[in-house]
Amino acid sequence: MIMILFDLFVAVYAGTVNQKMELFLFSIALRIITALLIIYLILKANHLLIDDFQAARYLDVWNADKTDTYQNAVELLGNTSASEIILERIFHRADLRTREQKMTPDNSGLKLVMLVFLTLLIANLSLLLLAPYTMAQAYDFYKLNHLPAVVHKQFVEVTPGDLQITLNSDVVIEVVDPEPEVDHVLFYKRGENWREEKLIDHKRRFVNVDFSFLYYVRTPYAASDTFAVQVFEIPAIRNIDLLYDYPAYTDLADYLEENSSGNIKALRNTRVTLDISANNPITTADIVF
Repeated sequence: MIMILFDLFVAVYAGTVNQKMELFLFSIALRIITALLIIYLILKANHLLIDDFQAARYLDVWNADKTDTYQNAVELLGNTSASEIILERIFHRADLRTREQKMTPDNSGLKLVMLVFLTLLIANLSLLLLAPYTMAQAYDFYKLNHLPAVVHKQFVEVTPGDLQITLNSDVVIEVVDPEPEVDHVLFYKRGENWREEKLIDHKRRFVNVDFSFLYYVRTPYAASDTFAVQVFEIPAIRNIDLLYDYPAYTDLADYLEENSSGNIKALRNTRVTLDISANNPITTADIVF
């Protein structure tokens, strides 16, 4: 029965390993049941103990002895008032009976108990071989007399950190290795005001993002760094101005073509300067011609 109770705890432990308080209370309950069971078995065994006279009666019934040989011997044992001759005869007869006494105990119940015990033992050994780490953890937890102090994380790690994306892209903010059974709240700022949102499954997906924002994640015990998501349009040319510097032989003054389509038409040896404006800040650009 004790082995069954422990197997029950292992099964519950494997499915609810993160619910420490519930598991601890459950283990206490199982240990109380185990103690009560042991006390019950001791009292039951004590109740089933028999004295010499009860044993003698049992043997006489077993032998179908109508003369109650054993009972008479037990009753007269230590009796000093009876005749020594009679006592000697009764004791001698009892001694002869004991030399011929044969008993065949009923082992049918014991065989069933042993079968159940061996089955449980084999099952537990199999579990120990297949999942030794889980069994060891469950046993160590089962022995605890008090829950150890909970140590919370001092920092929340999130991905993707600082990010630059193009307009209408998706962004997934996710907690890395989140602390179990602790609420994680996302704070993000668009404009002047911070907004907060409890994370489901420790992550939040922003779809078709069209604004830049700051964000961080906080628990009751720690917080992440503050990161920025910057949204840019896909790089494109907004405006092209062309400055034509004609050769001296033409006697033509410089000409500025604003908001040009980009097509260049000029006399040979004319120098053309392109002033290009993009929709996003850029550091380098290439002209392919």
